[in-house]
Amino acid sequence: VDAALCDDLLQEVFRLLPPAAGPAVSLVSRRWVALLRASTSRLTLRLPPAFTGASASAAAGPLADLLSRYPYLSALAVVSASSAAAHDADALLLAVSASPSATRLTALRFSVGSPVSPAALRDVSVTLSGLTSLHLTAVSPLSFRWLACLPCLNREALLQFIRRRGAALHTLDLRLPLDLHNDHLLAIGAEQGHDTRGSLAVLRLQSCVLVTGDGLRSLARTAIGAGIKDVALVSCDVVEREPGLLTFLSQSMRHLRRLDLSYNETLKDKEIGAMLSSCRNLIDIRFRGCRGITGESLLSLLRHCGQTVEVVDISRCPAIKVASVELFAQRATRLNHLVIEVSSVSEELKAIARTKGMKVGPLPCEGSF
Repeated sequence: VDAALCDDLLQEVFRLLPPAAGPAVSLVSRRWVALLRASTSRLTLRLPPAFTGASASAAAGPLADLLSRYPYLSALAVVSASSAAAHDADALLLAVSASPSATRLTALRFSVGSPVSPAALRDVSVTLSGLTSLHLTAVSPLSFRWLACLPCLNREALLQFIRRRGAALHTLDLRLPLDLHNDHLLAIGAEQGHDTRGSLAVLRLQSCVLVTGDGLRSLARTAIGAGIKDVALVSCDVVEREPGLLTFLSQSMRHLRRLDLSYNETLKDKEIGAMLSSCRNLIDIRFRGCRGITGESLLSLLRHCGQTVEVVDISRCPAIKVASVELFAQRATRLNHLVIEVSSVSEELKAIARTKGMKVGPLPCEGSF
């Protein structure tokens, strides 16, 4: 009991010591070395350069052995020198996840000269599920599905990412993002001022419940927003909740070429017509699942974009009658693909398609753009 009490007291003392005192403590005895490691909660490890010809995963074994001596870490940084040959990031990350302190880690900085794979991130998520902060240099292939396996990550991470990397964003595709709100859109718009070279070109939002019309309008007013070419607002209640929003966006985004409004079920013809009156460059528009629109929307599309539109998706729009579809297909001069259910394709529509060399029927894939 006395020995255990003494060890506890020593560990408390060690926690109060500055990091520079660590080497001196380790010279006293092996027992003190073990106690010092047990009292360490934050650790930074700098990997040596990988040897030429050695396996890229050669450092994983020594790393695992070293981490086994630090059972109570809450923050860990594993980095390699900038001049070092690339290590096997996946093997090193698996070594971290197998360490005794893995379940206690709340912050991890991982930069080892090569990208981490999404598969490895999913594999380590079981033991690293307590992470609230994660810094990675690169993920390849690029995917964010693994984020769902780390539920404790800081909810502000998306905002920080946009602020740091927003200038390099070309495509922002977020589906059911419960963290996305107006601040993120404002951060994108403020990132580059009036220099839109290489800026955001594709904005796809699906089921974004916290984004309001004010946020989208603020983005559209910026130079970056004005340069966006592809927009998807799929099943976004803000489209149905705020009349006039689509018209404002179309007036502000003069370079808009592709628009996806799928599954906004209460969207009306009047809103579509007002929006299309400002669209002059549309080549691709999707109304899939917009159950509230009728043939009037097709007439508006024909009137304002009949000379430019090439792909139109009106599948699952039961209020659009066959006669309206046939008229649109006949008069839209550049139309080459009309997406519609097979059961809704009339003989007249088939004849028009054959004459114009046009595809009629469902898409080979359900994705947008």
